[in-house]
Amino acid sequence: MKPHKTMAEQHADKCIHFNGLINKKCEAGIAYPDDWRKNPCHKSSGLSCKKQRFPTEEETKIFIEETEKHFEGMRKAFQLVSKIKKEHKGEGWSGIEVCPVCGGKLHLAHAAFNGHVWGKCETEKCLAWME
Repeated sequence: MKPHKTMAEQHADKCIHFNGLINKKCEAGIAYPDDWRKNPCHKSSGLSCKKQRFPTEEETKIFIEETEKHFEGMRKAFQLVSKIKKEHKGEGWSGIEVCPVCGGKLHLAHAAFNGHVWGKCETEKCLAWME
């Protein structure tokens, strides 16, 4: 069994233009091959394309820092989500709370039928999620 790659290893292995195989082309406009195993967007594939560029160590470091910051924000938000789920169990609800990350306005909605909570902060690039 192969050991799992770290988040940094996974990030460094992907071309900066890769945007998921759900799309027909990468962000550089190169069409993805029909056979996903022949996709040059991963360094580990050993394949290449004319627009291929992998992130630098600095870009990977920034990506990891931003991802960890995002996860920390979500951990803070889920304390609030737990409270909302408990208070509004079985009922639909929407409202605005103080964002636990930036102090701005966090718009929330709780679904009665499955208990999911959605949230989006008014501050650009702050919290946003859907369960």
